[in-house]
Amino acid sequence: MSFYDLPKNGLVLLNSKSEPNVTSKLVLSGYETEKLVIINHENTKSWFQKFFKNSESSTFLTYTENNFPEVSNCKNVIFIDFSLFCRVFKLSEILRILNKLKKETRVFIPADETIPSNILKQVYSLSNVIYNIRSNQDSFSSTTIIFDKRGRISTQEESITFSESSKPVVKKMKTTEMSRIESIDVKELQSSIDQVSSKEAAEKAARDALQLPYISGRQEDGVAIRDASTRKIRVGGQIVYEPDQADDLDDSDPDDDLNI
Repeated sequence: MSFYDLPKNGLVLLNSKSEPNVTSKLVLSGYETEKLVIINHENTKSWFQKFFKNSESSTFLTYTENNFPEVSNCKNVIFIDFSLFCRVFKLSEILRILNKLKKETRVFIPADETIPSNILKQVYSLSNVIYNIRSNQDSFSSTTIIFDKRGRISTQEESITFSESSKPVVKKMKTTEMSRIESIDVKELQSSIDQVSSKEAAEKAARDALQLPYISGRQEDGVAIRDASTRKIRVGGQIVYEPDQADDLDDSDPDDDLNI
């Protein structure tokens, strides 16, 4: 599936062991005459503008640790420094942004080995097309995986060369179709994605409710619970000791110093 045959919206993962800038150039040269939105961190914008000199038709949108830009009215979006993006935002926020964008436009993500494996696994599950690109001197080859809406996948062996005008030319070498997805449980992965936000919220609520150093806090009214075996009363996050009946509470008894 060449860059020109891709669906109008969805997520395209460019997986490569090469530098991500190499796969980024493939995308930029393929859409040189179309408006392309390049998303990068504000501190890297000037460097990328110099590196991709032939990107006059592109628009650079920058994100910060506290803000992600509004993306609208564009056909193609590329995360030029996705590895850095993954270190700035939490996983739940990354998935929310990608889910929103892939419904509205065509999203390209150049991936490499520096992206955390747990994040890359989730991005795989969101992808509509995955290019596994290998570099061969002046050309590239790719094992391309295409997911359709009916849960089927096909794989294509492709060669990628460049024309005289420096545009990528994708030639299909071999196609293999499978009726169902066997190696990837997409429903299970999608379910785990949906649970990320709620899980993080639940963990935060549990941490906020914890009264150290003993047990999780509860409302104090009527919560005292007597444990007959240990003769201790637990109230919220406190542990209160109840002395034995044989104890005599005189001035020398250390029980006087306890909360009884």
